[in-house]
Amino acid sequence: MIDARAELDKVRGKRELSRRFRYHRSKLDPFRCELVALRRIGATIAELAHWLQYVKFRKVAPSTVARYMARLPELQGAGQGVAGGESGSQL
Repeated sequence: MIDARAELDKVRGKRELSRRFRYHRSKLDPFRCELVALRRIGATIAELAHWLQYVKFRKVAPSTVARYMARLPELQGAGQGVAGGESGSQL
């Protein structure tokens, strides 16, 4: 006879593990401090992407930089939008 309760507990345990958030390291992580510093002094998302490509030799799309910057807790609620509205930087 099958122990239904034990089987159900196993299934629920496995499902819980599969739902957990897994952090995937971004290729922008090594430049996090520099990106935050540049953003705080007014650099646009396009300027950050350009800096990454020509100074750090990492080619990334501006949308990638915008998504990465939007997730950073140190920039949350700091009013990061540049006057005049910048496309792609809705935080």
